Amino acid sequence: MASKSPTFMLTTPYANLTYAWLHKPEPKYGYYQLTLVFKPDDVFVPADLGLQGVEPINSIEFMLDKLEGFKTQWKEQLQKENPSKKFTWSRDKEGNPKEYWKTTEQGLEVYCRMPSGKRTNKQGAEFELPPPKFAEQVGDTVVFLTKEESAKYDKLSPESRGQAYLRVQGFDLDEVGMRIQPVSVIVRSYVPYDGIASPEAMGFMPTKQPAPPSSIEEPSQAVNQSASASDW
Repeated sequence: MASKSPTFMLTTPYANLTYAWLHKPEPKYGYYQLTLVFKPDDVFVPADLGLQGVEPINSIEFMLDKLEGFKTQWKEQLQKENPSKKFTWSRDKEGNPKEYWKTTEQGLEVYCRMPSGKRTNKQGAEFELPPPKFAEQVGDTVVFLTKEESAKYDKLSPESRGQAYLRVQGFDLDEVGMRIQPVSVIVRSYVPYDGIASPEAMGFMPTKQPAPPSSIEEPSQAVNQSASASDW
């Protein structure tokens, strides 16, 4: 008998909103999706999320504690309820255990996706799966946007920053694994996507700045002219 997973709802700290298909589903597979990127130096105050604590904590440490904790809880539940069953963790296309989050040089990436389209309930009635809801701060109040109002976030640059309200669940089918679904998103710093990659993606990496010129006057020397595009 399949195990029924608990549901864990999680409000995230600020993160970069990358690979976002939230207003409309991603066209190839039909999922709403979002990759949250928490930078190594991202910190937040727990009280800002309605949690106990006023001392800043690292966002990556917070997210790993929550996600790894749920994964451990789910695996322990599976083993307890089915002690003689051999479980197989869900696999990616290459046959490797699927990663629902990963630590990279850029920070922690959390991969979120949610199905779209029509479904049929137990009574035979057809219904449409709702998209993630966008929220926005208006004055001192946070409100949900209508689908029409959310259209302005159809294309988000990966430089955009915000928070997500995630539904985290396990599943027990032919394989076992986890689902991380972006139920709602609030964009705190909006950068529209214009189709141009970031400077780093183009190979424009920061370099060490040269030392400022000395204020001590040096004896003048002959200087060779540098080569130009017209030189052979």
